[in-house]
Amino acid sequence: MKTLLLKCFALFAVVTLGCQGKATCSYPMGSDTTSDAGDAGVVGCSPGPAMNICEQAASGSQTCHSACGESDYTLTCRGGDLMPSTIPEPAGSLNCTVIPIPTPSNARAYCCHCGQ
Repeated sequence: MKTLLLKCFALFAVVTLGCQGKATCSYPMGSDTTSDAGDAGVVGCSPGPAMNICEQAASGSQTCHSACGESDYTLTCRGGDLMPSTIPEPAGSLNCTVIPIPTPSNARAYCCHCGQ
């Protein structure tokens, strides 16, 4: 089970490392809700630059596309490391949508609109 979680996290990290910040994005108040939960690890949601999703063809070529819109940022929400874990949801006012990518069982990524 732990090996599967590590593989999922590694895949999530590869996708996340494909991030490229476009223009300056102002993260709205309330988008960063992370806190230290002791043995459970860091929980909550944290904003970051919009991510790219890249795929590698059998030929070795790679194609990438933005997971979010031009005026969006990525919000990554994590539950605790202890099982079972509840993944926090972003505030409705942030107007976020789930990015349909593989993630660890205690994490979910969203596209959210930048602040003004």
